[in-house]
Amino acid sequence: MKTTRKFYGIFLVLLVSALTFSSCDGLELYWDNGNHYEYSERLCSRTWTDSWYDGYDGTSYYQELRFYGDYTGCDYLESVDRYGNRRTSTLYFNWDWRSYDSLVLDYGNSRSYIDDISWNGWDRMDCVLDGEWVSFTAY
Repeated sequence: MKTTRKFYGIFLVLLVSALTFSSCDGLELYWDNGNHYEYSERLCSRTWTDSWYDGYDGTSYYQELRFYGDYTGCDYLESVDRYGNRRTSTLYFNWDWRSYDSLVLDYGNSRSYIDDISWNGWDRMDCVLDGEWVSFTAY
């Protein structure tokens, strides 16, 4: 009886310990390559847009970034010069987290870096894209 009680006592301690430590495995669901899963979900759930005007040459730009859950993405860029000539390009990339607030976009023959990402709600991402401060708006 004493041996059986001791056995069940040890078994219970081991079981509780195993459940306690294995519950940490659930945290992996919230991390993506060492970074917070919520950030990946936020990136992939929206199309991120930015527009700007280059006063030097009179060109207007519009950019869309789309991130997909399989670590691929699409970069659409449209420009309209002062004469109304429109140019568009669509580039595809692979992306990955470099740190909790930094991404690398690999276009195959070149790379872009999105650093110092700061989230302003679900609809705005302020960051440094290849050395320039940018504010992307989601839709």
